[in-house]
Order: sequence, then structure tokens, then C-alpha cells
Amino acid sequence: MPEYTDLTVSAGTYSHHAFEPHFHEHFVIQIVEHGVNEGICNKTKYQVVPNEILILNPGDLHTGSSFQNNLLRYKCICPDSSHLTQILDDLNLHASSSPEFNSLLVRDRKVALNLQAYINNEDNKEPLESSILLIESLGQLFLQHSNIKLEIPPKKQEKNKAQLMTDYIRDNYNRKFTLQELSSHFELSPFYLIKLFSKNYHQTPYQYLRNYRIEIAKEKIKKGDSITQVALKTGFYDQSHFHRNFFRITGLTPFQFSKQYHTRFGGTMI
Repeated sequence: MPEYTDLTVSAGTYSHHAFEPHFHEHFVIQIVEHGVNEGICNKTKYQVVPNEILILNPGDLHTGSSFQNNLLRYKCICPDSSHLTQILDDLNLHASSSPEFNSLLVRDRKVALNLQAYINNEDNKEPLESSILLIESLGQLFLQHSNIKLEIPPKKQEKNKAQLMTDYIRDNYNRKFTLQELSSHFELSPFYLIKLFSKNYHQTPYQYLRNYRIEIAKEKIKKGDSITQVALKTGFYDQSHFHRNFFRITGLTPFQFSKQYHTRFGGTMI
């Protein structure tokens, strides 16, 4: 998690524990993975089930326990005031007063799954993917469930930038680069950059990068390059990482693709 390296991420697994009333000095964004978390926040009762999100503002007095003492498993992201300025800048958001969420419970499965994917990406093999997951998720939460608003850059800022972004990705597909690098290069906030790119190409910059890498990999396999070399030459972390992503895009392993192609058209098997 290179761009928010000190962002606190925590996890909990409980079945017979009830938290006494308490508060935090930071935000808590909790995603339940298994079971039901029930409690009271500022005198409001809540129940959170898997793929729902509990959001606590600093100072919110709350309790929590597992429903009927069944197994409860959850994970949390806990941004404090030191993270907030950077996060809001990256999201291109403006708060006229102290940022505050106005929704205790958010039912948005896509955002919940993206936050889980970000938290679970501990090996950080793809820093671009990791940053996009976080920025997109927090952006949706702040825009839809808080008191802050999106600042829209001038229209002229959009001209040709989406196309230039694809050129940049294609020119740098065989190395790792971060969302912050893209943001600085094109002088756009990370959140607005993602929105602009997705508006034009219906996918995130990372999804585009992965797809392009696989297209290059297929051509190299057709030419007879070894799968190990193809994985390294196309920017994947290792052969396992390459296999997993190749299968997601093509429905075949690299070896199956190679066998299918060379059996049909001849040539050297890998």
C-alpha cells in the first residue's frame, strides 16, 4: 500500500465479546466478512451483515458485539486527521467544514468488495491496482455519504488526456508504476483521473494495463517465447501472478493457450 503506507488497517474475529461504550479519535470504516455485528452508535441501534459497511466518525460513542454470540469476522480501515488532507486532495474533494459521514450503515456491495480487496492486497504486487481500489471506494463513500463535494476541473483539462493516458500505459506496460505517478504526470487528482479514464474506456487504468499486458503476452507466446520470460517481460510480478491474470482474461492458462495455438498453426511448443 505504497501511497498510504501508514494507514491503519485492522482485523477482528470474535464470538463471545461485547465492547463497552467507547469512541475513537479517527474514522472507522468497517467491512463485515462473516457473521453479524450489532451494537449501538450515538443511541442508534445497528446490525451489519457481510458486504455491508459500518462508518464511524471520530468521537462517535458506540458498542459492538457478535449477534447471538456467533462467529464475527471483520476488517477496518482507520484514517486519522493526518491522512485526511492527502485523501481529500487525491479525491479532489472539498469540505466547507470538518469532514463527517452522515451514514452509519452503507449497503454497497461493490464498494465493500473493493475495500476488502485493498485490505487483502498485503503483498502489493500491483501498486496501481491497490491505489485505485482505495481511491474509488473512498471516493464513493465521501461523495454519497458525507458533507463534502467533488470539485470539477475545467472541461478543457479533459482534452486528449484520456488518450494520452493510454499511450503512457502502453509505453510503460512492462514496469510497475503507481496511481500517484499517473496523477503527477497528467496533473490530475487520482480520483478525477480514474473517473476520466473510466468515462472514456469503461475500465480503470489498471484494468486497461492488465488487458494490454495480456495482449502483448499472447503475441510473445505465439512467437515461441518461454512462459517464464513472457511473464517477466510483460510486467507481472512472477509466473504465478501472470498465470492467474492470464486465465482471468482468456479463460486459458498460458500453457493451454500456447498448446492450442501451436497445435493449430504449427511452430515451437513452449
